[in-house]
Amino acid sequence: MTPAILQTPPITGVFCRNELNTRDPEKAGEFFRQLCGWTTEKAKLGEFDYQWFRKDGVKFGGILDMSSPEWGEMPPHWMHYIAVDDCKACVEKVKELGGKICYEGMEVPGICTFAVISDPTGGTFTLYQSHVPMDIGDGFAWIELMTRDVEAAVNFYTQLFGWTTQTMPMGDEGEYTIFMQGDTRVGGCLLLQGEQTEKMPTTWFGYIGTDDCDRDAIKAEQLGATIEVPPTDIPGVGRFFFFIDPTGAHCAMYQAKAPA
Repeated sequence: MTPAILQTPPITGVFCRNELNTRDPEKAGEFFRQLCGWTTEKAKLGEFDYQWFRKDGVKFGGILDMSSPEWGEMPPHWMHYIAVDDCKACVEKVKELGGKICYEGMEVPGICTFAVISDPTGGTFTLYQSHVPMDIGDGFAWIELMTRDVEAAVNFYTQLFGWTTQTMPMGDEGEYTIFMQGDTRVGGCLLLQGEQTEKMPTTWFGYIGTDDCDRDAIKAEQLGATIEVPPTDIPGVGRFFFFIDPTGAHCAMYQAKAPA
């Protein structure tokens, strides 16, 4: 799982920000404040109106307003940021490895340089080079790539970030792939298969940590969320549920299994 706080500079290849892009930032902020106990702080990032998310006082992500015309009909979504030490060089490497540049590297003076990337299987994420000291909170407990081509995804990410992999048996579902940066588990890779996943896009998907999945599923629904998958056990691992927040973004919550 992601460490509670990683001191600056963030380690290359580690998820360092989790950002909700939505057309109703106020409603989204209020929902997650009540559901998760997070706080929000309004800010300006270059030309962008922003709200920082904090958990236990530590920034771990934020909310970006996507109500302006340039967003077109793109649905609300969470965007997950991966730290790099040279964004421009990493963009060139993405091209060499067959990835797609969705948004060419942009610099927010004195803050960061970033670029939005899509891997060869369709998973979208943001490269983030920080120019200022930053800590990384643990608002999200786990982030995984849901894809129809695990082999291609593994080939791309291991070359781009130097990640290694571990596999974990999942019974009838086959094997689950865990991405490692050194000794740190940075995320997972899940094969989309079966009729129930036919309409699901390839995506990086985030799980918010909780100590009571069932309680928070009820609370999320009371606050206006739609429960897509009710609280479900992952044998030997934990419990989760999928939901759509009141502004239309998909997300999940995860409760780790207590140690024996």
